Amino acid sequence: MASEGAVEAARGCLLGLACGDALGRPVEFSSAARIEREHGRVTEMLGDGTHGKPKGTITDDTELALCIARSLANEGGFDGEDVARRFLEWYESGPFDIGLMTADAIRTYRDGAPWDRAGARVWEDRPEGKNAGNGSVMRCAPYALSYDGSESIRGFVSKRSSTITHADPRCTYGCLVLNDVLAALIHGESLALESVSREVHPEAPEELREALFELRNLSPSDPSPSGYVIDTLQTALYDALTADSAENAIVNAVNRGNDTDTVGAIAGAIAGARFGAESLPDQWLEHIDEASKLASLAETLIEQSHERGTSSRGGRTVDNPSPTGPTYIKADPPIESGGHRPDQSPSQVLGQSPRTDSTADAVEADWIRRAYQRWAYMQRDAQPTGDRALPDGLQLVRPPEAVRVPEYCRAATVEELPEPDRKRIRREIQRGSTAEDDAVDAFETVRDHVLNEEQVSETGQIAAVTRVGMSSIGVAADGAELVSRPQRLLKALDAAQERVDCASECCALLTGLEPTTAIEDGREAAEEALGFAHSSRDAYYAAAIRHPEVDEADVRDVVTPR
Repeated sequence: MASEGAVEAARGCLLGLACGDALGRPVEFSSAARIEREHGRVTEMLGDGTHGKPKGTITDDTELALCIARSLANEGGFDGEDVARRFLEWYESGPFDIGLMTADAIRTYRDGAPWDRAGARVWEDRPEGKNAGNGSVMRCAPYALSYDGSESIRGFVSKRSSTITHADPRCTYGCLVLNDVLAALIHGESLALESVSREVHPEAPEELREALFELRNLSPSDPSPSGYVIDTLQTALYDALTADSAENAIVNAVNRGNDTDTVGAIAGAIAGARFGAESLPDQWLEHIDEASKLASLAETLIEQSHERGTSSRGGRTVDNPSPTGPTYIKADPPIESGGHRPDQSPSQVLGQSPRTDSTADAVEADWIRRAYQRWAYMQRDAQPTGDRALPDGLQLVRPPEAVRVPEYCRAATVEELPEPDRKRIRREIQRGSTAEDDAVDAFETVRDHVLNEEQVSETGQIAAVTRVGMSSIGVAADGAELVSRPQRLLKALDAAQERVDCASECCALLTGLEPTTAIEDGREAAEEALGFAHSSRDAYYAAAIRHPEVDEADVRDVVTPR
């Protein structure tokens, strides 16, 4: 259960966002001088003005944040397809205010682009200076609430969500930076400009890192907001972290002019999380129709985060599933089972996998490998050439940082598994069956070459181990029986392990004999039998450890993983 302080900060975050958005909406696109000339200093909600709306009217900043918050609440976690679909529904409702990149990306998604490629396609088509707007950083605050306790997963979903409309790394990392700040404030940390400057993510674009580093040296008159994400974020952070109240932070940000609703919204989210919902003026909130809904969603998301929790498994951060939510794991690159040539294709390299000793680890490895495989081909196909070539090795499609994993542990039968996992089990059983047949054939070759050698005194021992090695449980060609009968799969694994032991013993016996042509041929066949036996055993193991109807402990009793 979240603490009272965390709930208060979470409410303040979303309500502060709406307050800054609504306060800044009537003077959007006005310069600071014009605001001063026409209004003196904006401190109260105004009607009319830009867009001609009543007092307290929110814009796309809060409306898109609401789309994200509702998706997180309904889905139990980040679901990019659901977020994109909500963006599209909002777009088709005819909003009075929408950013150019956001509109282009949503139309691209509507026209058939995958949700995680729509923003990249728009980004590719836009020249520098028009490709790094603040349209994703203004809406990303709900992720700080839903993932306040999981830094790696929070960073992943913040950047991933940004790419729906804004794929430039300055935008994706801008979302990461903002949500890290918000999460720290929700946890009750006292942040200063120096600490934000000091803790910039090392992989963030240099321009963003420099702007954040400069925060500590700014004077009150220095910040200059615009529609550019770095200007917006720098200004909002400065005003929110130097003000003595949430109200002053928002008022200072809005009265700087230009993109007033967005810089006000971001400053409001930060200041609201810093000072809490109680610090926001009642005379502002009473004009915002969505205030109660925002407060309720904030409470839902922060509680959801604390119910979900995180843990560490095998060096990876695991976002544990809520009763209805998805699971995410930090996607470290797949660990290969052996060396590989630099010129191997992605499918060759990523198709390899090490032995894992639990169902959860095996499934995580599978889904990480699939994500990297998909990334490798997207990266290959998406890289622009010629004048559009990316500078300094920048990747248009960044490697996966976290992967959504189906709630595998809840599957009671094979039929309940996601199709990729069912296919993996069937494929491993077929591979084990094929290698088993090859091992039996190799044992027969050993028998044919060696047992007729009269000078070999060990023929009795060799005959015994080859006879065991040649035994087979007769796996069906399609492996269907082993899929549907998990105890038979365990029996196949046990026989495969015994075949490995027999092949090892056979190799050792033949190595100690006086070499003849027949003995050399037999030793070569025994080594082949050992290789096939290992392949068969490993394949059956891979199938058994992934099979939801096979107990992990039973698998480990049969064979200890490499």
